[in-house]
Amino acid sequence: MEILEKLRQFLLGFPGFDRELPVDFTQDGPGNSGLFPGGLTEVDRYVDLLGNMQVWYQSLFTLYHRMQPGQDSAQWLLDFENWLTEQGQSVQIKKAEAQEVSRLNSGLCTVTLAVHFRKDIDAKEGSCENNGFVYH
Repeated sequence: MEILEKLRQFLLGFPGFDRELPVDFTQDGPGNSGLFPGGLTEVDRYVDLLGNMQVWYQSLFTLYHRMQPGQDSAQWLLDFENWLTEQGQSVQIKKAEAQEVSRLNSGLCTVTLAVHFRKDIDAKEGSCENNGFVYH
């Protein structure tokens, strides 16, 4: 759950969010967002002679954001993509889509995010340390 909370706090730094960013649900109505965890995949593993391990993961998340009436969803999406690139984190956009939702007179953006992180496991102490977002 640590990576999920780190990602949520990181994304809340984007000035385009009007409200909070709940996990596993989003409220109906303009201005609301939600973050939905997807799959976790082990990408690589390194074990030294002492048994210390570094395990690299990729985790997928889907971000939903509902636009305010009259707000341009395509522009919001471009602003979000530019902000994400400027942050220099190992969070990548896998897929992004902006669509108009006519009954609300607003738009809906969905963004699939891939987060890369590493977990270090010390063989002697049996301890596990999560280093958050790192490049590999």
